[in-house]
Amino acid sequence: MYYGVATELARAGQRELAFQWLSRRLSEGMDRRAAIAEDAAWADYKADTTCQRLAGVRLVAANRVAAWREDLEFFLEEARRLHAAPRSPARTEEFAREVRSLADRAGGLSDLEMVLGVQRLLVALGDGHSQIREAPRGPGDGSLARFARALPIRVRVFSDGIYVVAAEPGFANLLGRPLTQVGGRPVAEAVAAVSAWLSRDNETWPRLHGAESLLMRGRYLDATGLSRGDSVLVRVGEGSSSQELILPIRMSASTADWARVDSVPRRNPPPPGPAVLSELEAGRVALFTFRAVSNAPGRSLADVARDLDGMLSRSSRPQALVIDIRENGGGNNGLLLPIERAIVRYAYSEPAARILVLTGPHTFSAAQNFATRIERLVRPEFIGEPTGSRPNHVGEVSQVRLPHSQLALSISSRYWQDSNPLDGRQWIYPEILVAPTFEEWRSGRDPVLEVALQRAMREEGR
Repeated sequence: MYYGVATELARAGQRELAFQWLSRRLSEGMDRRAAIAEDAAWADYKADTTCQRLAGVRLVAANRVAAWREDLEFFLEEARRLHAAPRSPARTEEFAREVRSLADRAGGLSDLEMVLGVQRLLVALGDGHSQIREAPRGPGDGSLARFARALPIRVRVFSDGIYVVAAEPGFANLLGRPLTQVGGRPVAEAVAAVSAWLSRDNETWPRLHGAESLLMRGRYLDATGLSRGDSVLVRVGEGSSSQELILPIRMSASTADWARVDSVPRRNPPPPGPAVLSELEAGRVALFTFRAVSNAPGRSLADVARDLDGMLSRSSRPQALVIDIRENGGGNNGLLLPIERAIVRYAYSEPAARILVLTGPHTFSAAQNFATRIERLVRPEFIGEPTGSRPNHVGEVSQVRLPHSQLALSISSRYWQDSNPLDGRQWIYPEILVAPTFEEWRSGRDPVLEVALQRAMREEGR
């Protein structure tokens, strides 16, 4: 409402009142501040310094250092305005000192080092949504050409180690082997080092995203001293079969022609799609594979909810419902209610039924909201690994682009309190902890689902 009033006043030439109402809207956490400068309602005020300040517009800076200092001043303002965590670090003097310290060092740091410095500030906000989204667009001092460099392998984390699962054709001999050292340090130490730049909701993130993402990126290998210029020393394998070699760090290209571990497809896997229903154990178990909180083309989550409700309310209804959200990284919270209602109806109409929820560190954002609400509403049994977020957490993303460098980042702008206000857990921890090994994954086994089906088919307590 405030923004609509502001634009009407602007069109009417009521400058002071228009800016007052615009300020009120900004103080409430208005997303996309940059849209103000694009709105025709403010066309007559583009040269007005007050309008420029409110819109986040900055004039051409005197030099590179001045530009970074103005960018960081703007960043601090936006972090304080948008970050939604109760007692947010963004509104502390300590955080302001860290921002100003980075600004004061701009003359002695490259643009790439400044970008990494901004990411460290975002880590300090304490959540997984606040992070750099896109590197600066401008040429800067030339150092940003190194931003996208990466290793020619990709890894995946398992309960028994970190394994190479994809590689450029020239490094296909590394597939299926555990990565044990990086930069002369044990892989766990290397992961911990790069995770200093990892935004996170909880401590499931360093081992997972630290290994699978940051450890593969040249900019973090450089920043931690793990690399040697454009290469890094690694060790794969264990014992007498281990091998030490130097991997190049170079610009990322398409991975379409990369070699991959020849894993056996899971038996009768659920069909693709963000939310799919299937039946197991001769119809006695309903499996809801929930991969994303989003609609599919031609099939909304509301459609899925109606089908789920029908499956769970038929005369020969299943004796158990298994909900798999292990790979669900979130989406649109506004789509969840029909799904939640269908599950609650089943729980209350069939009190003896078992409801089991499969979770893992990829269970994040809107999927965490869903897990927390289902935990509160129907008290299911959780199986798998801890979720990747907190029951009460800050989420959503407000996009911010720093005016001079054009560095694009996001800041969490909404606090989700789906659990008890006093719930300080950093995750939902499963009643039964199960994590697959590399060999189980490669052979097509799913030990988490196997345990869930064993629990679902138990007669005792029904």
